[in-house]
Amino acid sequence: MKDLEFIKNKFDTSGVNAPDSLDEQFVLDRTEDKKVSEQKPKKRNYKKYSALAASVAIIALAAFSVNMFRPAKPITDVPIKGESEQAEVRNFKSYEEFKQTLSKIDEREKERQSMLESIGGALYENGAISTDIMSMDNVKTTASSAKTTSHSETYKQVEGVDEADVIKTDGRYIYTVDYDISAVRIFSADGKKSKTVAKIYPKEAQSATPDEAKKIRGNDGETDICDLFIKDDRLVVIGERYYRNSSRVDSKAFVYNVSDIKNIVLLDEFTQTGYYCSSRMIDDKLYLISSYNVGKKSQLPKCGRGASPEKIALDYCYTVENPTSRNLLVVSSFNTADSTYETQSKAILGSADAVYCNENNMYVTAEQWNLQTFEKNLTAVSESSAYSPVGASTQIVKLNLTDNIKIAASAKVRGAVNSQYSLDEYGGNLRVATTSQNSKGKYENNLFILDGSLKKLGFVKGFAKNEHIEAVRYVGDTAYVITYEETDPLFVIDLSDVRKPEILGEAKITGFSTMLVPIDKNTVLGLGYHTEDEDGVDLEVQEGLKLVLFDVSDKKNPKVLDSKIYINCDSEVQYNPKALVYNAERNDFVIPYNYFSDEWDDDYNFIGEQYGGTINFKVENGKIKEIDKYKSHFNYIDRCVYIDDTVYMTNNDGDGALSIDSVKYK
Repeated sequence: MKDLEFIKNKFDTSGVNAPDSLDEQFVLDRTEDKKVSEQKPKKRNYKKYSALAASVAIIALAAFSVNMFRPAKPITDVPIKGESEQAEVRNFKSYEEFKQTLSKIDEREKERQSMLESIGGALYENGAISTDIMSMDNVKTTASSAKTTSHSETYKQVEGVDEADVIKTDGRYIYTVDYDISAVRIFSADGKKSKTVAKIYPKEAQSATPDEAKKIRGNDGETDICDLFIKDDRLVVIGERYYRNSSRVDSKAFVYNVSDIKNIVLLDEFTQTGYYCSSRMIDDKLYLISSYNVGKKSQLPKCGRGASPEKIALDYCYTVENPTSRNLLVVSSFNTADSTYETQSKAILGSADAVYCNENNMYVTAEQWNLQTFEKNLTAVSESSAYSPVGASTQIVKLNLTDNIKIAASAKVRGAVNSQYSLDEYGGNLRVATTSQNSKGKYENNLFILDGSLKKLGFVKGFAKNEHIEAVRYVGDTAYVITYEETDPLFVIDLSDVRKPEILGEAKITGFSTMLVPIDKNTVLGLGYHTEDEDGVDLEVQEGLKLVLFDVSDKKNPKVLDSKIYINCDSEVQYNPKALVYNAERNDFVIPYNYFSDEWDDDYNFIGEQYGGTINFKVENGKIKEIDKYKSHFNYIDRCVYIDDTVYMTNNDGDGALSIDSVKYK
C-alpha cells in the first residue's frame, strides 16, 4: 500500500492525472473481493500532464511494464473453444450442489492467485490497474406533459426503457443526488433564484413494523444514494445500505409521492441483497440489478418489499457454465405504482458488468477467465507493455422480460465489452463488440452477431491491431466503432448479412472519442479527448475536450467534416454520456465543462485559473457551431438539465454543499 501511495502522491504533487485505481479505498475494496463494477464510479477531476511529472511517473512505474497514461481498459484473451459459443445455464438441483460449486470456484481462484504471485502480477489484482467498466448512457430531451412546455429527460438507449441518473427533472423541480449529505436534494426551477425546497434522507425503518424498526436501528448504517427515476408524481430513489454490525450490503429502492413537495410521502420500498449494479424502468415496472458476493456461509440472497426481505428460493437460483466468481447476479422486478403487484426475483452465479435492455429482453455481461490458459497468457502480457488479461472471455446471460423474469440463454464471446453500448439487439439478433488480446498480449477487436438463442451467426475479428475500443454505436444494420492507440479510427461495419459482417471503411483523426451520437443518416458526432505528444517524452497526453463530426454518407469512405477543441478543459461527458443534454425543440446540445490552466509558481503552488460552465452547440450544414460558452461562478460543474429556456447546472463533486446555477438559452 505504501508503494501505491508513493506513486499516487507523485501524480498529485506534479499535476498529473492519477488513475482512479491508485485510490487507497479502491485497492482495499479489491482485496476484500468487491468487484469494481459493483462500486459507484469515482469523480475524475481534470489535470493536465506535465513533462517533468510524466517522467517521474514513468520511472516509478517502469518496473511494472504498464502504460498507465491512457484510460485503463478491461482486456481479456481468447482461449475459448471458438470465437463465440453457447453456454449452459441451469438451476441448482440442491443446496449442497450450490455449496460444492462455490468450493470449486475457490480452488480455481487459489490457483490463479498463485500464478499471479509467481510472476509478480499481484499489483494487477490488487487494483493498480483499473478494470472498471463505465456505464455508457446518454441524456435526451422530449416534450413534457408537466407544467412547463419542455424539459430534459434521461436518454433511453432503447425507446420505452427508462434509465436511472443522478439528476432528474419533471419540469417543476430538479432532483439531484447530493453525495456530501447522502440525500436527495430538490431544487426549485426559478432561474437564478433557484433554491433547495426539500431533502429526502431514505430510512429503511420508515416502512418497518415496530419490532423490525428496533432491530434495524440497532444494526443501521449509511445509505449511499446511487440513482433516481421520476415517473408521473413518483420519485424512485435507489441506493446501497451498509450495516455497521455486519458485512451485509443491500440494494434499496424507495418510492415517494412528490405531488406535494411540502408533504413528500414514502409509498413503497424494495430490498435486494448485494451491491447495486444497474436498473431499468419499463412503464411502471422497475428492474433492479445487484451483485452479491456469497460469503463463507454460502447464504442465498434475499429480495422483497419492505424492510425484511425473504431468501430467494433455490428453484430461482441458477449457474452459468464454469463460473469463475462467487458473485451472484440478482435481478428483481416490482411495480412502483401498485404495491399489491407480485414481485419477481432470479439469481445467477455469474456476476454482472454491463447491462443492455429493451422492452423484451435484458442482457447482462460478466468477464470470465480460463485457468488452463491463464498462466500462458499472463506470462506473455507481463513481458509486454500491455494491460493485465483480467479474463478469458465475456459471459452473456439473456433474460426474457415478457413473462416475469425468465433465464432464456447464455453464451461466451471472445474479449471484453467496453460498455452497455457495445451491445444491441436488432431483428431478434444480438450484436456485441469486444476488445481482446492475442497470445503476445497485443490488442485486437471483434464484433459478433448471435441469434435469439445466443448461437453464433457471424463475426468480424482481429481488426484495429494494437488498439482498443472506446465507443460503439449501432444504427440499423450498421455499426460505428471507435478504437484508439495514437489516432482515433472510426470503423464503419456493415451488419446487413448477419453471417458475413464486413468492415466497409474507416476514418482517422488525432485523439479519441468515447461517445458517438448519430445526427442523421449521413453524419455522426464524436465526443471525447484531444491528445498531443508531450515534448521530450515518448508519451501521448490528454490536452482537453474534443468534438468531431464524421461524414458517413459514403460508408466505404467516411471522413472528418469538422472538429472543435477546448484546450485545458474536461467534461463529464467524456466518460459519462449521461452528461450530454439534447434539446429536441432547438435541435442542439448542452454539455458541462471544467477549465483548469496548468500554471504553478516556483514553490509548486497553483496560480492558474479554474472554473466550470456549460457549452451549448449544434450541428448544422456539416459544421459544429458553438452557440454559447457559459462561465459559472463555480469551480466545478458536473451535470446540467434544461427546463423551457433555462439551463440548470450543478457542482456535485461531493466536496461541499451541492449548489445550482443557471443560464438562459441564447
